[in-house]
Amino acid sequence: MCALHRNSLTSFAFLCFIVNIYGFHGDNGSVDHKKLHLSGYLKQISDEQEEKTQLVSHIISRGGGSYIDLGTGGDSVSYVLGKIPNDLPVTIIASDIDQSVLNSIPESHPEVLSFLGQDDDTKLRLKLVRMDATNMFPIKENSIDGIGASALVHEVFSYVPAKSSLDQLFIELIRVMKKDGVLVYR
Repeated sequence: MCALHRNSLTSFAFLCFIVNIYGFHGDNGSVDHKKLHLSGYLKQISDEQEEKTQLVSHIISRGGGSYIDLGTGGDSVSYVLGKIPNDLPVTIIASDIDQSVLNSIPESHPEVLSFLGQDDDTKLRLKLVRMDATNMFPIKENSIDGIGASALVHEVFSYVPAKSSLDQLFIELIRVMKKDGVLVYR
């Protein structure tokens, strides 16, 4: 697990590219491995969420901003929302390529419902955004203060089975993060 500032991502991307070259194999672009046992898959994610929740200290120290829980499972979002004061101007974006994962968040975590659809940008709010981590088109350039992700590299390679998919992931991370943005990744 590590926290990287935007300027360090190039070295991290190179390391991941090397890991990819030496034996990483995708499953032809499918996310079906999650759908067969979605509840078990989400439980496994929640058991390993510590790295995503470390964004809380960055959020509170900055006093606001926009943050992405990339490849969300929902538990980390629920935890983060529970630790941030409601009057901080913070937007948490829970994102996943799989709509069923996003749909499961309010069902399994009803405590997040009050943050969904919140229009007041001076308050804590949650957005559920279906997006591909290699093409974060809904996110503007230099607009994100921090990103939390866990074991995302193998998932990206699962649904975009090409070595260039990892390059594109890091290009997108760098594109959307502010210059002083932080990536917390395991």
